[in-house]
Amino acid sequence: SRHPILFARWIRGRLRHYLLWPLWPLKLIFERGRLENAFVALFVPRKSQTSGEREDVLRMLLKLTPPDARVLEIGTYFGEGSTKVFIDGLSNEASFFVMDTWSEYISTTDKMCVPNKRFYRIMDGMSYFAATNTLRVILGAERRDDSPSITMIRRSSNDLFVADNFFDLVFIDGSHYYRDVRRDIELALRILKPGGIICGDDLEILPSVGLAAVAKQYLDHDFVSDKDGFWFHPGVALAVYELLGTVEMKAGTWWKVTTK
Repeated sequence: SRHPILFARWIRGRLRHYLLWPLWPLKLIFERGRLENAFVALFVPRKSQTSGEREDVLRMLLKLTPPDARVLEIGTYFGEGSTKVFIDGLSNEASFFVMDTWSEYISTTDKMCVPNKRFYRIMDGMSYFAATNTLRVILGAERRDDSPSITMIRRSSNDLFVADNFFDLVFIDGSHYYRDVRRDIELALRILKPGGIICGDDLEILPSVGLAAVAKQYLDHDFVSDKDGFWFHPGVALAVYELLGTVEMKAGTWWKVTTK
């Protein structure tokens, strides 16, 4: 009595195979994001990016981690910047965790700021495209034998529950607002192993008492200039200054080895 059912299933399978295989060009277009990438190229000011000097710093820091390192990246966006540096620099024994909310995060103040409001509104509207592009980057990496184990986490650091002393390196490049950077640094200090590396991006100048005082006036701003016309991220500068004190910095990338 089961033979007709099995035969019907076989027929359906053959029909799917022969009727749907001509759709492979569409699969190729959507799987590789051809249409999305064309849209993003036309309308997005910039995707994830990192300079050659910053890439060199990240590679140098990765050399300080063990082959089976656990690395967390907070703030991934399109997965085209530091994400690819970590994927290429980690061994297949390592575990790499990419974390982002992939949601709106720009403050109301910045969205109303006349010089940059269009840029910020576009940034907030790109979360879907950023998340799907990151997934494509991960899937592409996983096809390689030398790729680390990669986990994609859509969470705020408020909602990340990880055991203490778990990671060898935590890289912070999410929201640049003070409350968010401070929260990310506090999390990193808790979940890093003794001797682990906390690092991040967008620290344009080593923080000082004077810079911290200026930064406190712009806690709801992403990027501002001081009285001398020097542009910096006040939230990053203030949070690093308050929680870490002295750090190493090159080309905007900062780092410190924990001693807990």
